Amino acid sequence: MDEFKNFEILDNDKDVEMELAVFGKTLLSFFEYALKIYETKKKADGYIDYEDILLHTKLLLSNDNVKKSLTEKYKFIMVDEFQDTNEIQYHIFLPILIT
Repeated sequence: MDEFKNFEILDNDKDVEMELAVFGKTLLSFFEYALKIYETKKKADGYIDYEDILLHTKLLLSNDNVKKSLTEKYKFIMVDEFQDTNEIQYHIFLPILIT
């Protein structure tokens, strides 16, 4: 941490900012490319990942019959590690609790 405290901005800070912006855009382009390859291979092999499970579950819960069935079956839901619940997880269990 001591090294970070001594971090100084050089006279060419605009040049550094521009290089960082270009690097950031390059990194984002690489990530987008890798993600497209990942999604293509996943689909070709018929695999789903954790995010897909969440998205399919949310889609399934948009069916009123499914939502009604689960609401009638479960009166309480325990959410472990609630502080780590993301938005899609929240939108999965909330409809089951609201009648």
